[in-house]
Amino acid sequence: MALVTAALIGPSSRSQSQNAETTLRVTTRLVNVNVVVTDALGKPVKDLTQDDFTLLDDGQPQKIAFFSAIDNTLPPATVSLLGPDTYTNRPADYGAPPSSTILLFDTLNSHWTSQGYGLYRIRKFLRQIEPEDYIGIYLLADDLKVVHGFDRDASDLFTAIRRYDDLHSHSPEARDAAKESTGDPDLDHFLSGKDNRYRFELDRRASPAYRRDKLTLARQVTIASLLEIGRQLAAAPGRKSLIWVSD
Repeated sequence: MALVTAALIGPSSRSQSQNAETTLRVTTRLVNVNVVVTDALGKPVKDLTQDDFTLLDDGQPQKIAFFSAIDNTLPPATVSLLGPDTYTNRPADYGAPPSSTILLFDTLNSHWTSQGYGLYRIRKFLRQIEPEDYIGIYLLADDLKVVHGFDRDASDLFTAIRRYDDLHSHSPEARDAAKESTGDPDLDHFLSGKDNRYRFELDRRASPAYRRDKLTLARQVTIASLLEIGRQLAAAPGRKSLIWVSD
């Protein structure tokens, strides 16, 4: 995994003349580009440097301002043992994960007809994870609900998605062998889609004022939820990613 940050110079430069002096204003934006490089066998390519990449914007080469290579195959940090009657909530003291990913399933700003497909894609993503990964699942509806915290490893997610697949398998043996529950009803219900509060489209007969108020409230809840996710992730060390599943 490589994290490339490019400096893009915007085309909207403008000049101003004040007291016979010219002021040139140029807009520069830093854009993060995450890259996963694999070989012909699908294995990660390591030891890449900034010189191995060429970044283009509309066919024009761009300068790579910052470059960072991240090796997700490294073992997790070793947990340091604390003394008797000693507790800590500092991530650095209990072997924090090198990276965290949050899946945000947005049922507030998406049509109910597309949410089934969004949940299907989430299940597909979860089938690719490893038990040692750190994945958070958040549900955005009328408020923000944490289905699975990002500070927990993905072993229970790993178990839950396989239980779901067994329950929906064409094999009677697999269905019979599937566990009734993983012990986490929120997670089981989320994967099944039974406990998700889907948001239906606004009634077309509703007044324009009512529709505006509902949309304004949805925007406010969305912004507040994103700020809360950012606040929670701020204390976590390492690389953080947000996968926002919406329309």
